[in-house]
Formats: sequence, C-alpha cells, structure tokens
Amino acid sequence: MLARLFSIPSATPEMMSSLDDILGDGQSSNPPTVRSEQFPKGVKIDTCELIQPYEDGEYGGGEYYFGNGKTMQYLSAEDEIRPGDTVCGVTTPDTDSGDEYYMYLLLRGTPDGSVKIYEAGRQFS
Repeated sequence: MLARLFSIPSATPEMMSSLDDILGDGQSSNPPTVRSEQFPKGVKIDTCELIQPYEDGEYGGGEYYFGNGKTMQYLSAEDEIRPGDTVCGVTTPDTDSGDEYYMYLLLRGTPDGSVKIYEAGRQFS
C-alpha cells in the first residue's frame, strides 16, 4: 500500500510499536489489534494532501475538509500536527462511504528527505 505512495515506506518507531496493541478488553480469542483494524484487506490510499489549518491558522477542532470534497469528523492527533504535515484519506471495501473518510494516515517529512507515518487514525461513530 505505502510502497505505491512513497519509494521508501517508513513509520515512526512509536507508530510501528503500536500496530500490535490489542483493542478492547482482550478477553476474546484472537482479539483485534491496531494492525488488523487499521489495515484490513483491501486498504487503499484514496488521496493525500498537505493538512490545511482548520481556522485562524490553528489546528484542531471540528470537521476536516479535503480538497476532493470529502470530509472527516476530526484528526485525533491535532496537538501533534505541524505546518507541512500531510494527511491521506484511506478507504477499504468496508469503509468506503462516499463523501467521508473513516481512516487516515498522518505523515511528516524528515530532514533527510524521507517521509514517515506518525499516526494511523480511525473515526468511530
């Protein structure tokens, strides 16, 4: 998935270590993990763009509007977003809802010119 977007896919160590975190109470056999829920079969990056400030140059707050007309309820890492970061709207066959993204990736450039994913977010309603 990421290899098509970037020549060298990479993620922060914090992001990579969180992928196997168990979601829920862990009482069921084979409980879901961040990896199984965030990257199920059929994941597709639909669009990527520089993150636009919500209002008055500040990040955070309500709904986020993509340039392609789709929206998200919020970006959960709003306190970590810096100017120049990128957001990618992600779809799967189960989450393709037309005009709204339920999953996203937040990316940041590094001094050596590579790009790292620092958050894989998911909207829950």
